Amino acid sequence: YSEINGQPKVCNGISACDIKANQSRLNLGARIEWQSQNYPLSSYLLGSQLREKNDNSALNSANTQKKYQSDQYSTHEFGINYQLNNLKTSMNISEGIRTPTLFELFGDRGSFKGNDNLLAEEANTITLGAQYKTKSVNLSSSMYRQDIDNAIVTIFNSSGVGSYTNIGSALVNGFEFQGDASITQNLSMSMKISLIDSQSRSEFSAFDDKKLPGIYHQQYQLALSYQLALHWRIKINSSIDKELYFNRSNKFQSSSGKVGGGNPANRSLTDLSVSWHTKKYNVTCSFNNLFNEHYQDLANRPAQGRSIQLKFSIEDF
Repeated sequence: YSEINGQPKVCNGISACDIKANQSRLNLGARIEWQSQNYPLSSYLLGSQLREKNDNSALNSANTQKKYQSDQYSTHEFGINYQLNNLKTSMNISEGIRTPTLFELFGDRGSFKGNDNLLAEEANTITLGAQYKTKSVNLSSSMYRQDIDNAIVTIFNSSGVGSYTNIGSALVNGFEFQGDASITQNLSMSMKISLIDSQSRSEFSAFDDKKLPGIYHQQYQLALSYQLALHWRIKINSSIDKELYFNRSNKFQSSSGKVGGGNPANRSLTDLSVSWHTKKYNVTCSFNNLFNEHYQDLANRPAQGRSIQLKFSIEDF
């Protein structure tokens, strides 16, 4: 809520004005599980009904018009699992929905405009997964194929002002891997890999057969954790993220901040933390973006550089 000289700013439809927006959701669902008595086989069926209401109105306006919409959606998911000794495999088929968030509908952070005409994303997904687990090693991986309709993406104009829009459809193939291992009694390692191949489909040739904007298509992460002493632990985490595009035509290069060129945005970050903990007290000192990497965030704005955070917590009062 803003004021000028002690008086509320009048909304005239041209300059910015105060907006009040509300969003409420009610999700009702049921899950049925089945476990075989003779084989290491189990399955489940999940169904849910989502009801959502959105409204917004301009304050301090002589002719306020309130935007109101109410929708309901159904989602379904079926999964089957097979476990043999330390190996567990699974298959999942789902029909899901992602409704626009409050900020995607009505805007956020001043220069980021909303779009109250956004449609909900609808996706049909099939996933194959495997997990291998022992006392010292935990490995899991999955492959998925997702067909999305009305995918919500972020676009930017030549002035850098962002907004949201739907694209007709997109096909996404992905692979994910995560591994956790105890190398020694005091040293542990964690590794994550995420690879995505996306292809948008559009009636406009400039947007057809392009990568989806707003997501990293390659992500690699490695973390090491070492127990220095009884109450002391140090952790270092490094990540490399590649292939981030900022608009539907894949022609926006964040490093220069100018329209043109087809090179996606990349970043390489390292975080370091040292912690001291007991049963009741925990103190952590974190050095985020340790090497002060310069990059754009997912909203195409300069991200925070190196930062230091000291956190102290007390439990069991």
